[in-house]
Amino acid sequence: MICNMLEYYRSKKRGFPLFFVFLKGRIMKRILASLFITIILSVPSAASSAQWAGYTPYLQQGWNLLGNSLNQHISVAEMFGDMNATVPGVTPYVKSVWRWNAQAQTWLFYSPQLSYEGNLSYAASKGYGVLDVIPPGEGYWVQSTSSGTLYLPQQEGETYDILSGFQAASAGWNLMAAQTYGTPEDINKNATPTPPQPDFTPANFISLWAWETSNAQWYFYSPGMSPRQNTDYAAAKGHLDFGTTGKMLLPGQGFWMNKPYEPNDGGKG
Repeated sequence: MICNMLEYYRSKKRGFPLFFVFLKGRIMKRILASLFITIILSVPSAASSAQWAGYTPYLQQGWNLLGNSLNQHISVAEMFGDMNATVPGVTPYVKSVWRWNAQAQTWLFYSPQLSYEGNLSYAASKGYGVLDVIPPGEGYWVQSTSSGTLYLPQQEGETYDILSGFQAASAGWNLMAAQTYGTPEDINKNATPTPPQPDFTPANFISLWAWETSNAQWYFYSPGMSPRQNTDYAAAKGHLDFGTTGKMLLPGQGFWMNKPYEPNDGGKG
């Protein structure tokens, strides 16, 4: 399944945004892009992994993999507009927006180039659902036709709780959003109900994949592999390795996550 998905998305050359991240008390001096700023200010309580974040996502030409890192729904019509109510500087350059419904195993579709009725008609003709909102913690694809950088409206507020997000995720493939600045290892640990021991690696997912739009390549990580095995596997398959490249996942960015099936649920991972 993963090979088919990778070939499909490689053929579409879908990508994801890059960000700067600033943390309270110090600046993370990692230059990932010169056009994106994210602010993480505080952690409200130890019982929740939610934080406050503000970020301005942007699009590059082609496919972009974004994520809703906030604990609130994003209205696609308000963010991207439609043919009857355009968002200046955004609507003309966004061809389509897609979200994967893991429970129903189907794609949800929205195009700012169509009216509400046009979206209903097109989605029905293709067997898709109609996309109206991006729920907290979910990732989504945006196809941009802009030849330059296209800024979207700023998003700010309390982030979603990544632990609850992972627990609610369906077994199999899920499009999710990065909650805060960190590595796939950080995501794996934060999705664990009880903080793991330093020498123990939890298995909250089988693999995690992020898209590098500039090279049309996937970043790969699996908690079931050692750092060397991750590096060797990525190199053998033509993917990028999170560890050797220092790649971080950032608020507003989406990623694919393959969640394992429970032993007795009859599914296949």
